Amino acid sequence: MQEPIITWHVLHNDTEEQKDRHYAGSFVPGDKLNLSLRVWNNQWGDTKVKTVVNGKIIVYFSKLEDSYLLQYCSFVINKQLKRVQIINNKAYVELDTDLQGNIDDGYATDNYVDINIELGPITDGMEKSMKHLVVDLKYDTQDK
Repeated sequence: MQEPIITWHVLHNDTEEQKDRHYAGSFVPGDKLNLSLRVWNNQWGDTKVKTVVNGKIIVYFSKLEDSYLLQYCSFVINKQLKRVQIINNKAYVELDTDLQGNIDDGYATDNYVDINIELGPITDGMEKSMKHLVVDLKYDTQDK
């Protein structure tokens, strides 16, 4: 069976756009950054692929000195607030659900997971520079 086919989508106003990079905007002290994502396995796939199991979102900043901002992040996965572990300047969040690799006609709700990342509120002392937040998915696979 083929390996999972993972795609990332940014959710905005009930639409989703497949992206590998996304500019979230500019912010001032007191603002909160909200990033809504949908991660698909086998979106629009016409052949079944392996299921993603033991999925974990890993989030970090590209500049080590920005890692302190992880303490201001919260994560909601499929409408459930999740516990975050910060280890070695990276945030780890368990998906707690499998991403099936079923054939998808656009309506396979067990093939994706919704993730909301909130950063903030932005503090007065934050250095005014570009922040690059990296979001990754680590997982095992299983034929299901």
